[in-house]
Amino acid sequence: MQETWSSALLRDGGLPEPDRVEWPDLEEEDAAAPREPLGAVDLGLLQLVSQDGRRSNADLAAEVGISESAVSRRLRGLVHGGYVVFAALVDPAAL
Repeated sequence: MQETWSSALLRDGGLPEPDRVEWPDLEEEDAAAPREPLGAVDLGLLQLVSQDGRRSNADLAAEVGISESAVSRRLRGLVHGGYVVFAALVDPAAL
């Protein structure tokens, strides 16, 4: 049976509550500026990395039809724009 991992599951396993991550505030002009609509390539990248966040830039580039360097630039922009955030899931059995 496959289990779904969550912070509640980790707490139930006797692990301490993880510290809250404090994200840096966006500069006022960034926070107030409306976001540009995402194009098909960026939406495709978001879909692919949401399915498998460990895919290589080469694999992503082949899927969406752009260069690896363009994938890297676009992913950095998506992270900077707040579209992508990172999280780590810890396997309690490995501790």
